[in-house]
Amino acid sequence: MFFEFLKKRWVDVTICSVILIGIIWRLGFYFWDVSLWHDEILLANSIIDRGYLELLRPLEYGQVAPHVFLFAVEASTRLFGESEWSLRLIPMLSGCLALVWMGYYARRYLDPVVAIFVCSLMSFSTSLMMYTVNFKQYSGDLLASVVALHLFTLVQDSKRWCIGASGLVLLLPWMSFPSIFVIAGLTIGFLFNALFDRDQRQFARIAVVGGVGAISFSIYYFLILANISSSEDLVDFWVHFYFWEPLWSYRNYLLLNSGIMYTTTFYYGLTMWVFVAGLVLGLWRNYRQILPCMCVFAVTLIVVYLQKYPFCERLILFLFPFSAIIVSQIVALIPRTKMILVVVSVASALSMFLHSYQSNVSYLLNGPVYQDVRSNFDFIESNGAPDEIICLVPPFDEFSKFYSDYPALSEAVVLGDLSELTLLPMVESAKPIWVVSEERRADQSQFLIDLVYEFNQLAESLGRGDYELSYVKFKRTIMIYFEPAVGVDTL
Repeated sequence: MFFEFLKKRWVDVTICSVILIGIIWRLGFYFWDVSLWHDEILLANSIIDRGYLELLRPLEYGQVAPHVFLFAVEASTRLFGESEWSLRLIPMLSGCLALVWMGYYARRYLDPVVAIFVCSLMSFSTSLMMYTVNFKQYSGDLLASVVALHLFTLVQDSKRWCIGASGLVLLLPWMSFPSIFVIAGLTIGFLFNALFDRDQRQFARIAVVGGVGAISFSIYYFLILANISSSEDLVDFWVHFYFWEPLWSYRNYLLLNSGIMYTTTFYYGLTMWVFVAGLVLGLWRNYRQILPCMCVFAVTLIVVYLQKYPFCERLILFLFPFSAIIVSQIVALIPRTKMILVVVSVASALSMFLHSYQSNVSYLLNGPVYQDVRSNFDFIESNGAPDEIICLVPPFDEFSKFYSDYPALSEAVVLGDLSELTLLPMVESAKPIWVVSEERRADQSQFLIDLVYEFNQLAESLGRGDYELSYVKFKRTIMIYFEPAVGVDTL
């Protein structure tokens, strides 16, 4: 009886299995509870001491996040405390819900083998897994894209969903910044579908839903986002992820190619070929599904060209459902015999699982991909002596605010410069010194090199030998232990 069920419902079983494995991976990452990294900590410090109304004000440290996300996180921290788990709960739920919702959409509206391919891409993508368990809003962007795609499809097919869809679309810009690109692209794409169908009522329904989204975003923008989006610091920070003149330059091609690769997980050399092939095949065989996806990409690329939104990795995860549907069209050409469909579907799911298996296992077993902040503080707490000096190179002083439950950090010194006024008292004390710093950028590494030089110069001026150095290297952070020369007494 089981095999009979499996034979009849093999598509459902395969999709459910793929999604279940993807959720298990995500739960494993979530409960591994790795350290918060730079952006997560700064966002946490920006919101933890605020109430709901205070979250409407601009955040500190250049952080930005949609307010539905912020309010949901505020509710989570009030219920479960201010731990890493409670902060990451909303992103984790958003990422898992996006995966389940996409599975439902794919099974209902896509060709079976295409549906399995799309769900496999999304389930096993390392980038989607990482940002499902990061305290950032990017998994919410993904969820907003899936919801918008489903809502516009429902409105296209039936007038019953117009009011309900409009209500949900009204909320999307407040839930995800790039959702307006999705709403605009889907509106254009589905309006073209209505024109091709010569269906005026369908055209009107799509226009109404898209108009509701545009009005909602306009209100949100002029009330809250205008000041944030005009920040020169943000524009300067992301300047390398905009398209530059001339538009058809090789540099812009590389940026586009890397972004598409990030949202498809295909190898770099094949990315553009597979994407273009899927786009052409999809427009030829099933333009009603592919045209809206293509329009979402087109709107996004126009905004990137206008330098209003960067085409950068985590910021374009919202494109993942659309790129997955486009590239999956390459498997729609296989013969329609059941045996071949089963073999190709299972083989594609298995190959994508194996393709990402090593990177996913590495992430799960080796700690955070981005930055291991908490381990620095654990190491000092375990190995430091009470009279030793602890120096935090910015922004580690901000990191210590979140991890404030470490007693050893209560007397830590913020080492913001290398002036003699700052360093001389430490050298004169002849006490061992811990220095904790990021090591993500060249200027941070150079600061530490200069610090070692200045410490030794001051020690020499006081008639002492050079410090004995030892260091512990963590993921994108470093800890240096300065020990005075043997026989040196405290002044």
